[in-house]
Amino acid sequence: MNDGSEGGAPKERKPRPPHNRITPRQLKFVQEYMRTGSGAEAAKLAGYKSRFAAQKARKLLDDCEPVKAMVELARKNVQIKAEYGMMAAMKEAEDAITFSIKTENANAYVKAVELRAKLNGLLIERHDTRQVGFHLHVSGLDEQKVEGNIVDSVFKKKEEEEDDPTGQGST
Repeated sequence: MNDGSEGGAPKERKPRPPHNRITPRQLKFVQEYMRTGSGAEAAKLAGYKSRFAAQKARKLLDDCEPVKAMVELARKNVQIKAEYGMMAAMKEAEDAITFSIKTENANAYVKAVELRAKLNGLLIERHDTRQVGFHLHVSGLDEQKVEGNIVDSVFKKKEEEEDDPTGQGST
């Protein structure tokens, strides 16, 4: 036991907060956890040692009551905001449907119904960004001559259409 009589002063420890209080580092952990969704990453960003970040995160999330309570509160706040956003968007979609029916605007009706289906998760919009097609390079062709032939063929087709008003073509 080191009481200071053997040449060294006793180490002073920082007082720990009561078990029902959250420390600034734990609060930072909760904030980063809610932002990243990763316990280990949140622990690192909150200042815990990288080597033990995953273990510390598990301990904080499983055993530390103030952290568990803060995470639960933060999740409820996110849920409330999401529900409010969904409810408001659904109300606006319903208003748009009502308006489109009153004004007999079929396009607006279809778009409003489509929006409502997307909000309910019934339609998922996907965008295909793959490149379609190919480039063909043929050596030995004169580009101006090729372009001229294309233009000539377009004008020739138009002249033929003007000469034959029936659109039947020559037989």
